[in-house]
Amino acid sequence: MIKIHITINQDTVSSIKNIIVNIAASNETDTTQKILFDKPIHSLVGPWAIYATVFDTKNANGITMRDATSMLGSQIFTEDMVKDKYTSLSPKKSLNITYPLSKIVYVGHEFKDLPKGEYELQISYYKNKSNKVKFYLN
Repeated sequence: MIKIHITINQDTVSSIKNIIVNIAASNETDTTQKILFDKPIHSLVGPWAIYATVFDTKNANGITMRDATSMLGSQIFTEDMVKDKYTSLSPKKSLNITYPLSKIVYVGHEFKDLPKGEYELQISYYKNKSNKVKFYLN
């Protein structure tokens, strides 16, 4: 099983554009896992298989329209294109990647940012959910 743990660079911001997310994927098994954790071309938005939701802590509802910006793109990768992109993650080892939150979550609102308030972010890699981290927009 791959365990996901996230941290953010700051917990009080004026815009979600200022939040940088560190995603740590840890191999909790006793065998090496081959994972596809980052896109072959980094500029193609967020990481592979990441599903993320921002929650408004007042009502615990997810407020993202599309949970991953990769859903907005339509590039298809063939098996040959990604065969050398897999990472072998040894038992009890971790892999870290960092992305701006705006590359992972698309907030589907008419305005440019979320309203002021307290929010939580949770990320899943396939079905493996991360911890939740709180942040405040002021």
